[in-house]
Amino acid sequence: MASPSAAQTGGEQLIQLPDSLSVAEVSALAVAENGDLVFVDRPSRAVWLLRDPARDPILLDPSRCAPGFSVRPMRGVFGPDYILLLNNGPWGYRFGRDGSCLGPMDPTFVPPRVEAVQADGSIVGWYPRPEGAGTLRVLDSIGRTMREFSVGPETFPNANYRFDGGGLAVIGPRAYLMLPTEPDLRSVDLTTGDVRVIKVDKSGYRPLERDLSARSSLSDIQAMGRSLTSFSRTVSMHAISSEFLAVQFVDLGSGGYELVVIDINGEIRGAVEELPLPRVLYAHGSSFQVIQPNADSRGSMRNPVIVKRGMGSGRRAQKR
Repeated sequence: MASPSAAQTGGEQLIQLPDSLSVAEVSALAVAENGDLVFVDRPSRAVWLLRDPARDPILLDPSRCAPGFSVRPMRGVFGPDYILLLNNGPWGYRFGRDGSCLGPMDPTFVPPRVEAVQADGSIVGWYPRPEGAGTLRVLDSIGRTMREFSVGPETFPNANYRFDGGGLAVIGPRAYLMLPTEPDLRSVDLTTGDVRVIKVDKSGYRPLERDLSARSSLSDIQAMGRSLTSFSRTVSMHAISSEFLAVQFVDLGSGGYELVVIDINGEIRGAVEELPLPRVLYAHGSSFQVIQPNADSRGSMRNPVIVKRGMGSGRRAQKR
């Protein structure tokens, strides 16, 4: 198999997948501190590890150590010495950083809505509930719960349960959590469970006016559809250093995406407005976006391209 190529264009690096690898889409992307990439191709139910561009992509195949299980991958997460593949039943598999299959997660493990892996390999994840506060859990590296805390939201629990988005980062002894329906930051002590809500003064953020119904009648579904066009949503949040977080917002009325850099005290330090593409991943001082090229002269779709751009942490960003 041909290896992926990395072409440098100005301040961008284009990571082009080999033609021998047929990729329907890059549904989810994870980046390790050494530059390794893991991406999920959900239509093909395939997960690939991309290491140095000089090496061949490696298929992360759970059947090599857990035969007979259904593979419906959701996303990959890098740990210090392993790769966690979150799966839609059974719930997860672990791989070595070289792609070797290590085995399934503990039977009690359920994938969180958002998660982060600590330096010791333990996992921190947030689990929403349709009614009442969600749960922040600290799990060991195979997914067994060690401790858990009640953490947000105070309002709109069902909307936060139904909508994807938000983000989680672990910096030092605290976890930093953002929920899909609000711009504020929650700082959680991972030992005591102490929660501090840090207000983020995000101009133009349109909050949800009422919670969604937990029922599923036709009128409720229609009301839910109307609400989707009338508020802002926090799409993602990633740590870009020990002091700064990159947050992606979207206005569901205009469809406009915006990237904002905040510090861990909630102060806005920079913004990039009118982002041309959604689904930006920040990791280790860079941003990663996936672009789907146009079909070739024969009408065949080409593999997606991963675009890497450098970004200084906490600097005032310029509008595009």
